[in-house]
Amino acid sequence: MRTRVRLRRLGAAALALVGALGFGPGCGDAPGGGTGAGGPGSAPASSAPPEPVFDIDGFCERAMGVGRPCQGDDAVLEGNKIGYCATLLREARDARRVHFDRAAAAACLAEIPKASPSLPERRTLRHLAERIPACREIAVGEVPRGAECARTMECAPGLVCVGARCATPGAAGDACSVVKEDGSPFARSSCGPALRCVAGKCAAGAAAGGKCDTSEACAAELRCRGGMCAPGKPLEAGAACELTEDCASGHYCGGKPPKCTPKQKEGEACAATDACLGNCSRQVDPARSRCVAYCGSG
Repeated sequence: MRTRVRLRRLGAAALALVGALGFGPGCGDAPGGGTGAGGPGSAPASSAPPEPVFDIDGFCERAMGVGRPCQGDDAVLEGNKIGYCATLLREARDARRVHFDRAAAAACLAEIPKASPSLPERRTLRHLAERIPACREIAVGEVPRGAECARTMECAPGLVCVGARCATPGAAGDACSVVKEDGSPFARSSCGPALRCVAGKCAAGAAAGGKCDTSEACAAELRCRGGMCAPGKPLEAGAACELTEDCASGHYCGGKPPKCTPKQKEGEACAATDACLGNCSRQVDPARSRCVAYCGSG
């Protein structure tokens, strides 16, 4: 029986631009259509209608779009973002290394409207996976232990991609290495899912109230807040933070020391897109960089 695996980000130069993640065919999701006749005892192909191919275009449009009318250059950017998502999903599907879990994908899409206030305008599937549990489970890996892999999402459930091979994750006390998959939040090390790679050894993350330097030292679902592990609920303005993802909707993590700060409006000075409600139009002279609206974001 297959179980679900967490969603992870593809690694390639193009992916750095769009941050999209790839998935492959489900049972019957061959590039050309539905299920085919199988081995001994299988029913004739004509005994049941073929299983429909997963609607990649529809999924990308609903998952990646901001849900507001876009005009001009913004409409082009939005269309390209959705188009790249669809292209990458098709390529991964055709590689036949993973397949979609339709129930998880439907649950993911159903939760996106509720999470929209906390999602960035230029969202990626990685952002969805960070905020919506169902979006972490929409792909099932097919690659067995010992076989070549490019990323953990391709490996069969319970395995991680280490050194380009699917392997059993390390247990407590085992030597470990950090696994960096283009910033994927769900493949941080070669250790098991409840463990962290600390000083080269797999170990349990610190519990709530434990000391930490970064969130990597904390148990799953906890974040490092002011040197102590704490629940990862969104932080309000003025709270110390590590990443913009730590902050409540409409805020970003910036300054020295970094703290959650309200995002800037169109026309205000900026240093990065995270600081803006829309995007940051960066100039050669940093003093001239300004926030610009994205699809009417303000």
